[in-house]
Amino acid sequence: MSTAQLKSSLHKLIDNLEDKSMLSKAYAFLASLKGKNKAEDDYDCLPTEVREAIEEGIAQLDNGKGISYEEFRKEVKSKYNL
Repeated sequence: MSTAQLKSSLHKLIDNLEDKSMLSKAYAFLASLKGKNKAEDDYDCLPTEVREAIEEGIAQLDNGKGISYEEFRKEVKSKYNL
């Protein structure tokens, strides 16, 4: 497939996407391939709901509501019988 054909196929796939979350993820992925060097640029490309979840998690940790990695592993092992 030629470069022009690949671009045309990508355009068609994107034009058929209606889910804003999927479009945001596709954009973030393609933007990451563009060669951005700053971590903040990558963060800015994340979908809003992902950035909000990250910020919520950081706030929870700042308020002492986190658990250690070891505790997390124990909970996962217990929950999934690993």
